[in-house]
Amino acid sequence: MNRKLLFWMMLSFANTRLISAWTSRQRKNAAGLLCLAASLRTTTSHCAPTIPEEWLEYDHYNGVTISLNQSMNDFATALQNSLQQWKHEGRKGIWLQIPEAHAAHVGSAVAAGFRFHLVQQNTLILSAWLPSFDDPTAISRLPAGPTHQVGVGCLVFHPDDSSKMLVVQEKTGPAAAWSLWKMPTGLTDAGEDIHAAAERELKEETGLTAACRGILQFRQAHPTQLKDNSKRVYRTHSDLFFVCVLQLLEKEIVLEACPDEIAAIQWMSVEDYCRQERWQSSPVYQEMNRVIQEAQLSHMMQPYTLELGFGRGTNALYHSRPPQSQL
Repeated sequence: MNRKLLFWMMLSFANTRLISAWTSRQRKNAAGLLCLAASLRTTTSHCAPTIPEEWLEYDHYNGVTISLNQSMNDFATALQNSLQQWKHEGRKGIWLQIPEAHAAHVGSAVAAGFRFHLVQQNTLILSAWLPSFDDPTAISRLPAGPTHQVGVGCLVFHPDDSSKMLVVQEKTGPAAAWSLWKMPTGLTDAGEDIHAAAERELKEETGLTAACRGILQFRQAHPTQLKDNSKRVYRTHSDLFFVCVLQLLEKEIVLEACPDEIAAIQWMSVEDYCRQERWQSSPVYQEMNRVIQEAQLSHMMQPYTLELGFGRGTNALYHSRPPQSQL
């Protein structure tokens, strides 16, 4: 007979016996049946597969992270059983990390209610908000996936003539199509500070070594629809772009254009840079260029790398006044 069916039959019978029991002996017999039923229930729960405990990490937000470190034949059943268990425990956010080697389990995860969140180092991260399983109107409190990309622009003034700035023409991209002279730019790498990214991008595109003096300004932009009102967008992420002022560290200036990205490098007067036709139709870039023209008089957000203190590692802090410890 099915063990679960047997358990419920014995439990029902035992409860009936307890209610109708009048003698001490009858109460003892009914209690014994309840103990046997409880034993069967425990045995049954042990037989049901669940996600191995060594794959789990519990967080401070009443959530669970599953790291799928190896393949599992009954993964779909184990995942469903664990989700039911966690719902009973009142847990909410569940994270599931599936490396590329075990991608065959993605379908089971989606069928169980997980949704794609992000891809990180060849690992697909999925998430599930358990309250929404019973209440579709429940709003997930899990953080969204990556929403922003961070870019840097390298503003370098000529060491002997601050009325001139370093500019490049790119081989590909929109700026190349417009024959635009622009400052060296690029995106930050994962785990890279803004000032370090500016120094790296300048070195990669022009061969120059410099130190970041500070952040002059930054611009925020969000994905925009095309003019035909289609669902296509120019970007999938919002964009933060930081204009960093850098100071050259080498006395001898040798310009070396990156062969894959840069078509030409030169020093251009700041005034001519700002007068380029492409800028004239953009209020945003006109204002940014005005700030560049006044950069010598501006207060910049300077980078400071400080110990976190109550946790591991350091943080990069940017502001216009030095920390108290450096005064």
